[in-house]
Amino acid sequence: MDRSIRHYNMGRSCLLAIAAFGAVNTLLALLGQNMYFLFSNFLAYISALFCRDLYSETGEGVLLVIGAVIALVVLGLFLLCWLLSKKRPGWLIAGLVLMVIDTLVVIYCAFTLFDNPAQLALDFVFHVIMIVELVLGVIGAQKAAAAMKPQETVEPWEQQPAEIQNDEDN
Repeated sequence: MDRSIRHYNMGRSCLLAIAAFGAVNTLLALLGQNMYFLFSNFLAYISALFCRDLYSETGEGVLLVIGAVIALVVLGLFLLCWLLSKKRPGWLIAGLVLMVIDTLVVIYCAFTLFDNPAQLALDFVFHVIMIVELVLGVIGAQKAAAAMKPQETVEPWEQQPAEIQNDEDN
């Protein structure tokens, strides 16, 4: 059971790291810095980066606000999953679904927005690592919950074959 709880806690920690590094990446993108942490949310980063590029072209400050709002909503979902997964492990599944969607965004962007899809290969690898951690966390939560569930007591007459019970009734 210790191992299951460790996996569950690692899954939760993974969600927190995704939100934290994603927030740093978003801030760096909005400020126009060319720095990026891999263990993070890609959708928040790419939306902030896209809006920053539009801002550079047009000079409209509202574009930075739009990029920040989109990124905050996405990162807020990951943070919400982390917070609520402490008492309800089902939220870890929600975080896993969000990470799978984010990985699909990485794949989509790699083949549509970038000239060379290999530029996002490390992002994809780290997303797979994050998904594996979250899957192990979900499995660990289920195993820990099953181990903590009280065993059902079976009455002796429920353990006997049905024909023996019928003979005793006659």
